[in-house]
Order: sequence, then C-alpha cells, then structure tokens
Amino acid sequence: MLNTTWVRGFLMFLIFGVVGISPMINLKAGSFQSTELQSRAPIQINGDAGFNPANGVRSGSGTEADPYIIEGWRIDGAGSDEGILIDSTTRFVIIRNCEVFNSGIGINVVESGNVTVENCHFHDNSRGIQVLDAQDVSLRGNLIEFNLDLGIGLFESQNVSLVDNRIWNNWRRDGSVEFSLGLFSDELSSSSGEGNQVAGHQLDMLIRRRDDDGNAFNLFSNPPLSPEVNCSQIILEFPTMFVTKTPEAPDPTEPYCGVLLSMLRSLPLNLLGRITQVIFEADDEEIAGLFTGVGVIRVLNVRNLKFFAEVFYHEAAHAIQNSAFDNRLQADWIFVTTPRESDPDFFAATSADFFDEDNSQVVSYGNNNQFEDFATTFQAYTRDTFAMLSRAKRIESNTGKMVLLEKMRFVARLIRLGSPDIAYRNVVGWNTETGDVSVQIQTAEITLEDGLPAITGPLMWNTH
Repeated sequence: MLNTTWVRGFLMFLIFGVVGISPMINLKAGSFQSTELQSRAPIQINGDAGFNPANGVRSGSGTEADPYIIEGWRIDGAGSDEGILIDSTTRFVIIRNCEVFNSGIGINVVESGNVTVENCHFHDNSRGIQVLDAQDVSLRGNLIEFNLDLGIGLFESQNVSLVDNRIWNNWRRDGSVEFSLGLFSDELSSSSGEGNQVAGHQLDMLIRRRDDDGNAFNLFSNPPLSPEVNCSQIILEFPTMFVTKTPEAPDPTEPYCGVLLSMLRSLPLNLLGRITQVIFEADDEEIAGLFTGVGVIRVLNVRNLKFFAEVFYHEAAHAIQNSAFDNRLQADWIFVTTPRESDPDFFAATSADFFDEDNSQVVSYGNNNQFEDFATTFQAYTRDTFAMLSRAKRIESNTGKMVLLEKMRFVARLIRLGSPDIAYRNVVGWNTETGDVSVQIQTAEITLEDGLPAITGPLMWNTH
C-alpha cells in the first residue's frame, strides 16, 4: 500500500530518469573530465565589462557568432554567495565544462540575457542553478546533484530553455527544510524543455504558470489527451489483463492508459504475470494505491502521470513479492533487510519519505515493514536505476553502509530471472508555453558487475 499522508500539501509531479555522472558513475560528462579542470576562485561578472580573462574568460568577443567562452574551471566556492555570478550582462556567453561546489548558489544568472550553461557539474552548493529576472538563457546537459536547497530555480525569467539536464538528490536531512525540490519555475517564468531527467526528491519538479485569467496553476495537474494510445490497446496486447474501474471512479483518460501500457510493457514477463487486474477507484486523500491479493492492484490517486507511475510500480512490487517469491527468495530478502533500523541511508529514497514531527530527520516509508521495504526499493529501481545506484554508492563511500547496495543486487537478480539484465528510467518532456506533457518509460539492456548495474558502452534505450 502507498499512503498519501506524507504529501504535506505538495504532490510529486515528476519522478526521474537520469543518465549522468556522479562521484561513482561516469555515464555522461562534457569534454572535460574532473582531472582536466583547473582550480580557481569564484567568478563574479557584473556588467559586460566583467567579461575578461581575470574572470575566467578563455576566448570570444561576446557576439552571437563569437560568444565569450568560460570553460574548464573547478570552482570551490568556499562558502561564497555564488560560485559563478553573471549579473546585468547583455553579451553572448557560454559557460561550459565547469565544476562548482561549496557555494550559496553554484551559478546565479541575474538580470542578464544570452547566457548558455552547458555540460557543467553543480554539487554540494545550497542551490545548484538560479536564473533570476533574466531572459534567453539556455541550460543544456548539466548535472545538478546533492545541493542542499534546490537543484534549479527559475524566477521571473523568460525564454529559458532546458535540454538534457540531470537533476538528482538535491536535499538535506536536518530540521531546516520540510521537503526537497529538484526544479522550480515560478508563475512569472516561461520555459521549455526536453530530455530533462529528475530524481531523488520529495517534489522532483514544480513548474507554475498563469492561465488566461492570471491565476497560477501547476503544469502537470491536467495532462493533455494522447490520441495515439487508449485503454483498448491494453486489452489487445495483454488479453489476460483486466483494466476496470469502480462506478464512482472517473473514467481513466487516455494519457493514463498510455502510461499504464508502457509500464506493463516494461516489466519482464515472469514479473508481469503476477499482475492480473488494475482497478481505477475514486480518489482517496489517504491512500494512493493498494494491492489486495491475487494480482489485483487498486489505484485510488491519479493526480498526475508521474504520481500514477509511482503508485503502479509500488503496488506491482507487492504483487510480485506476494506470488513470485519462493521460500529461498523470501529468506534472502529477509537476510538483506535484517537487522532493521530507521536510518534513511538503508532505504530507497521515494516520494513517500517524509520528515518527522520535529522536522529533524527523514522517515523512510520502506521502514514500515519488510513488504514496504521491497516495494519502495523496486519502485526506486524502476523509476531510475542509475539514480538509485548513484545514491547507494555515495552512501557506501561516505558512510560505509552497504545495505542499499545489497537491496539493489537483490532486485537486479530478481529481474534477470526472467529477462536480460535491464535498467530503467522515466523520461518526462514538457513545454510550458503549450502545456504539452509526455511521460515515457524506457529500459536498456545492461551488464552486471558484482551484481550491480554497470555501463560498458553507450546504452540503447527502448521506449515502451
């Protein structure tokens, strides 16, 4: 069962899909690797006159055809307000292949235009990227992770393009915040994007805009219809699968049927066979989904497409554990999860996690019992395999705790029993100008090293 009481007034509007670099996994970097970067102090550019070699400019004249180039720097902010500040500029500039950490804001673009930030790594700042009262800003191929307050924030800014950015695990575990946030765009900002992938936050993405009457609303609350996919296709492809609804429930709209079809296609056959029926029920404020035995999954909260995907994979995990675990598998899972402790580092980070009453520590939903532990682990693995692996390896590196890695080995072993070794990611595309939203479930065949997913070359992602 997935409970909704942890939401605390916020809903999850995007879960993730991440292929990027981390301290442990080097999947996609820019032209520069970390060993090639040159260390320097923070960059402070105030006005166009600030574009000079002392401020890290390598080349260029500031025109559209010949932009200023700032690249190849490793910037330890040492507690400064910004690692890179671009303030009140109009000339064209590209900041690329840089690493910025230990700052209040990794890069802050303020009242400026014609700024491109690409293939940069922002980590362990308070905020990764902030764009404030700016226009014509392009963010491409950046990795924003493990910042303490916010991954990317867009405020009162126009024509911001976000393409192929990877945003994950931007949160801290103390009493100063009640939730973690990957990407935020306020109602006064306009942005468009594709291929961006977000992971590991309680609220992964919140894009607000104003409607024709001037009222702010969330982009992901009402996904558009998808005429290419409808519920009848599920019956055609999976004739033994029953998809129904209770009389009081609204009819599932085609986008939800499309995502459900993608999720069914993504499961290995030996696991898919454990699900016999999906029932849409009336919305419930307390319970998002239920597994009620004999392969039956009940969905009671489908407020948006990504939350629906979260709920389905969680309940599918309950169905899998209920019928696919033989005595050996169950004994192995109990061994991996014993002894049980409330330490969040032992559990997969999911949208169900919340802060305790004192806001002093994270309470992991998987800590409820060994069944919810498996459901949240499977849920995180199928949302984005490599985002989960990055977090597990970071925990092992920083603390020596290997429980989450062992849980990943278990899920990888379970999946390979009926299919090749596969990794998952969920890719969400959006355009805040048109309101178009798409959700794609993707898998790729991988190899395992020491029982864990590994990458030995370019991955061929299959969209289901």
